[in-house]
Amino acid sequence: MNERKPCPYCGEMIANTARKCRFCGEMLPDAAVASQPAPVADAPQTEEPDSDFYDELEKTPFFQEYFIDTYFRHYADFKGRASRTKFWLSYLAYFIVALGVIGAMLLLSATGSAGATVGIVLLVVFNLAIVVPGLALCVRRLRDAGVNPWMILISLIPFIGGIILLVMLCKYTNYTDPETDETDYDAHNVPTKFDAGSIGITLGCIALLIGGCIVSSRAMSHDYDLDEYETEAVVYDEFDYEANKKKLFAMSESAPYICHFSDGREFYLSLDRENGDGRYLSPLGNMYLLRIKTDESLSEDSSGIVCEVRTLDGGSTDAAFVFELTYGYMGERHYVRSTVEGQMLGMDGESVFEFSGWEQE
Repeated sequence: MNERKPCPYCGEMIANTARKCRFCGEMLPDAAVASQPAPVADAPQTEEPDSDFYDELEKTPFFQEYFIDTYFRHYADFKGRASRTKFWLSYLAYFIVALGVIGAMLLLSATGSAGATVGIVLLVVFNLAIVVPGLALCVRRLRDAGVNPWMILISLIPFIGGIILLVMLCKYTNYTDPETDETDYDAHNVPTKFDAGSIGITLGCIALLIGGCIVSSRAMSHDYDLDEYETEAVVYDEFDYEANKKKLFAMSESAPYICHFSDGREFYLSLDRENGDGRYLSPLGNMYLLRIKTDESLSEDSSGIVCEVRTLDGGSTDAAFVFELTYGYMGERHYVRSTVEGQMLGMDGESVFEFSGWEQE
């Protein structure tokens, strides 16, 4: 078996007498020195570099080797080999970057429906861009393990196909060179370093994910923003009292209240205390959203609620409700009926409208 040595630039094993690496194309230092004229006898000899020189030269940053090199420089490279270390650390680098992309998507989603669309598109494009280099990486890993690369198609078999492929991807290096018919058991991993830049990228991606989760969760529990409100408001028919009344009953968790202002105008009210929101069907037939601001018990049989009324054009006002349970008899039947009375502040900020009503059976 011919003696072999690692290339100081790419780490691949080459012939001991080689002058140029057949993998990366770089001229080897020994060959460069040999190609120069022989030194004059009385000329001083050039000192050999330190033994650690090549080791330091070969080290590359983690994400440069396992993300940029794998998914960009070798985007559709189905030739060559990939060791187990190269394969799994490349997917670890992808996972770390994916956390940052998901965090960015969550942050964009918290800005409204338009931001959510941009965030989803960003995530889809990122994952689609990884498909081709991911397949190429699997093919190179199978070749390095001594498995026919076409065996990647076994993953198409339902249930067990993916498990079989995973086992083959975990095999040790067992590569046979078709030119020399020599079997190589050396993984030839390129030394890497988890430098400050790699640490910064990792912490940045994790911070994006945590920040995205916090901001998106707060946005979900916060008051309706205008974009979210308008998206929900389009399902209502403007100035159509009967149509919106049917929708109000269909969407309400509990029976709505029929109410009347002091001047006799009728409107409907629906509140979901668990979710902290509700709907208000105005006398003109428009549906508005309610957001509960305070909810407290006044007595055993009554409770007070203050709501924000959000209008279709983005305006808002407040309304105060007092709900009471009324007990009595109707003929021989005992009944318990929930009633409501309160005040609503007009859009001018000064007018006050009193109303009362009861729950529909």
